[in-house]
Amino acid sequence: LMSAAPPERAGAASGISETSSELGGALGSALFGSLATAVYGAALDPSTVAQALKLTAAVSAVLVLAMAAAVVGLLRPAKVAA
Repeated sequence: LMSAAPPERAGAASGISETSSELGGALGSALFGSLATAVYGAALDPSTVAQALKLTAAVSAVLVLAMAAAVVGLLRPAKVAA
């Protein structure tokens, strides 16, 4: 992503990239925490909380793997014809 920015705008591109990463992490944590609370919040039995955390971790792992596959698929270098 940084290689696509012109040299004179590299600082701004780096800042936007880092901000996007931090914002995505914060929103993801908030979303999955809210999901776990909404699904299991009514019954705060310790075993139920453990189930909620396992579900949240599993959903998070699936989404991370899906996004990683998308990034690898979309950011492959273009083949240059010789």
